[in-house]
Amino acid sequence: MAALILFIGIIIWRFGFLGAGDIKLICALSLIIPYDLIGLFLFLTSIVGAIIGIFIYICANFIKIEKSVPYGVAIMGSFLILFLPHLY
Repeated sequence: MAALILFIGIIIWRFGFLGAGDIKLICALSLIIPYDLIGLFLFLTSIVGAIIGIFIYICANFIKIEKSVPYGVAIMGSFLILFLPHLY
């Protein structure tokens, strides 16, 4: 599964939608995540990324910052939301 994610991620990176580091992070985390939860993980990553993106877009109107979403934060945030309850 990680190899498939890496292959699809390289295609996504070539079109400029995600950075190579984000793809490598998702690929590395897919080795830890159980197979049946990968879809939920990717969906949750997109939701958390959208929330961060909306927040950055609103803040960019008040202060002059670059309007780009740091997806590493969204990826790790969704990973922690998904697996933090299982750590204890």
